[in-house]
Amino acid sequence: MTRAMRTAAKAGVSGVLVVAAIGLLLAGFVITQRPMAMADPEPTPPTRIEVATALSRVGISPLTLAAAGVSEENVALIVADVGAYLNDHDGCPAIEDAAFGTARANRDRLRALARAGTATTQDLEAVTSAEATLSSAEAALVARLEAIWDLAALRLTTEQATLIARLEAVPAGFRGASIPIELGAAERSDAQWMALREALAAERLATQDGVALEQSLASLLSAARAESAVATAALNITGMLAEIETEWDEALGAFD
Repeated sequence: MTRAMRTAAKAGVSGVLVVAAIGLLLAGFVITQRPMAMADPEPTPPTRIEVATALSRVGISPLTLAAAGVSEENVALIVADVGAYLNDHDGCPAIEDAAFGTARANRDRLRALARAGTATTQDLEAVTSAEATLSSAEAALVARLEAIWDLAALRLTTEQATLIARLEAVPAGFRGASIPIELGAAERSDAQWMALREALAAERLATQDGVALEQSLASLLSAARAESAVATAALNITGMLAEIETEWDEALGAFD
């Protein structure tokens, strides 16, 4: 081999090595970058409003916690636990709410078409499927809320959990500022709730007019307020609510 050929050969080998090195570097860059491009997006941390709303959906608020006599320490732990759960399950229970709302709207639309006699054959056939979809969405929503409740209940005694669940079970028509929450600490029939609501309304009017409340109504309210569970809940609210509200707000501050 001549000197010129040897020189050319050396140059060729060097060129090949340079090209190979560049190729390896590019391959390494692609391999390194690919997992980053395919990685799932980071979950969005829940806000304080989302945490408080999720808790209220299962009947937990400063007022119900105070009525049940829950300690300030456990109030903070309940908020932290549920906040962490929402962080690990990004978007819940809003995702389940949206799915349920969409399924119900579709079912109601198809039913309305059927009632109006304007449904197509395809619409009528879709009603059964829409009913099944709605049932599935409802079950998913209920399961999500039960998971939130079960997590919060780990910080409650059996008695505290029972009381909060009972307060949450009070019919919507018998809740509100005009009916003290502690009255829900005792189980009542709808008829008993109606009688209490009317007696409370009469009591407010009597107070405004500066007249005595009818004796039968006064006796009814006195008996209800004297019930052991009601009296205890009222005492707890009076003595604990302010501190629990402060602890609740501080715990939610972690999600600002």
